[in-house]
Amino acid sequence: MRIAILYSNTGFAQHIRYVFTWMAETLGIESCQFLSYASLPEGAPDADVLVSYGPERPAACPTNIHISESGLFWAHYMKPQSLPCLPLEHWNELPILYGKKPEPGDWVMESASGGNVSITSHIDLIAGIFFLLTRYEELLITERDRYKRFPAEMSLLTHAHLLERPLSDEYADLFASWLKRLLPEFHPREPWGGRPFALYVTHDVDAPWKYTWRGLPSAKGNLGRAISCLLGISQDPYWTFPELLKLDRQFGVRADYFFMSGGSHPLDRGYAIGSAPIRRLLRELRENGCGIGTHFSLSAHLSLFRGKKALSASGAFARELAHFISVTRNVPIGSRQHYLGIRVPDTWRQLEALAISFDTTLGFAESPGFRCGTCRPFHCFDAERGKPLSLVEIPLTVMDSTFIHYLRTNPEEALERMQALLAQVERHRGVFCLLWHPYILSGEDYPGWKDVYRRFLEMAAEKNPLAENPMESLIGGTQTKQVK
Repeated sequence: MRIAILYSNTGFAQHIRYVFTWMAETLGIESCQFLSYASLPEGAPDADVLVSYGPERPAACPTNIHISESGLFWAHYMKPQSLPCLPLEHWNELPILYGKKPEPGDWVMESASGGNVSITSHIDLIAGIFFLLTRYEELLITERDRYKRFPAEMSLLTHAHLLERPLSDEYADLFASWLKRLLPEFHPREPWGGRPFALYVTHDVDAPWKYTWRGLPSAKGNLGRAISCLLGISQDPYWTFPELLKLDRQFGVRADYFFMSGGSHPLDRGYAIGSAPIRRLLRELRENGCGIGTHFSLSAHLSLFRGKKALSASGAFARELAHFISVTRNVPIGSRQHYLGIRVPDTWRQLEALAISFDTTLGFAESPGFRCGTCRPFHCFDAERGKPLSLVEIPLTVMDSTFIHYLRTNPEEALERMQALLAQVERHRGVFCLLWHPYILSGEDYPGWKDVYRRFLEMAAEKNPLAENPMESLIGGTQTKQVK
């Protein structure tokens, strides 16, 4: 399918093109041509479907689909007035972030003349998707938690009870339904080789050992056990990697592991990536086909909030990456930020400058769901500078410690919510990105949670997903690159 996108707002051409390009890639549209209203040639562009985006349809060219532009990309852009207002209106149970219902009329109207169908939408899908994918609200709302993270409770998605709905994907699927109405032979692409969705299992290596020599004074009643583990007489309860590898293999999962390589914050000091046990672990993981990514520190994240006289953030990120490469002798497949500490778009800029291919941080620590309104990987966009980025974000769906430490749910309740989120991902042909820390398999400190992990993998495997890094299917492979 070839579509032509006609837009009137040339001042925000990059923003508009970004969203339409994301929808085209998501839906498998072969060709997407962009033209401003002012540059329209005589006659209609040569395309299967003509789509216009502006206050009105272009007078010089009747289009098949017209999306009425709301006020986001105008004078109030990057100002609080541009944020959606609660409560949200709905159309056919679809929440509407941007748009204005005509009087008289409906949110979406269809007309036919001479056998030609014309669709007009007063739901501004483009502004809504842009708001969600770019994390636009995080640029305007200044509240942060003690780790300088944007809190879930400040998000519109939380207040509107939409965090567990991939609203961007619902908007894209609505657009696909219009295309299918015009061209019945159109079918959105199946990105996973005929499989219903992708299951991307990741493991952040934060605390490979429960007992360390540094923490020995705090072992208290477990002093004997601690010394036994430290001397190698017994196995440390957090060193669960053999069991984790076995479980993943059992259910056909090829997981990625993210390792820390620096940081000065107390929460960054779990281990040294260059230590002999970690080097042996890295070798074993590679031999088992696992990907190795970098886990940028909390102190690197916090450096983004310091003044100009302090250590530059770019220096913190660059040094950790250089140390990672020097130890592992590999370029990382991608990154995740420790404690899910991310500042949009600043963190994205750091990763882009370091040629990191993808990041997989964007989920809320306090709540599972779809922080970006999507379960599909997407290229990032710098909403402050109006610039598309090459960096891909694989949004995080579920983190184990969300249920254990933040929500304090029991294992059965957690499994039920994971199952509901998996159903959403399957419905939208997306990626279920799961973060499960290796130490959570410890029955000593986390009884019942290993069973949650096993049962979830078993349940997901029954659906025959693509159980590996989705970048390999989407962008032609992210095999680890050897450094000479």
